[in-house]
Amino acid sequence: MKKVLAALLAAAMSLSLVACGGGGSGTTSTPQTGGSGSGTPDPAPSGDKVALNVIAAEYGTQTKD
Repeated sequence: MKKVLAALLAAAMSLSLVACGGGGSGTTSTPQTGGSGSGTPDPAPSGDKVALNVIAAEYGTQTKD
């Protein structure tokens, strides 16, 4: 019984890896730009400067401001 269950689990794991493999179908598609997830590309960068605020933890007296 244990051997049958182990074989079934191994087959299920193998099939899940094959299904997630993606494989190439021979066709090419154009990559989407942007990470908004809406399916539409983000506008081209304008060259404007962007300010980023970074929060860093201070772990000792040797950490600079």
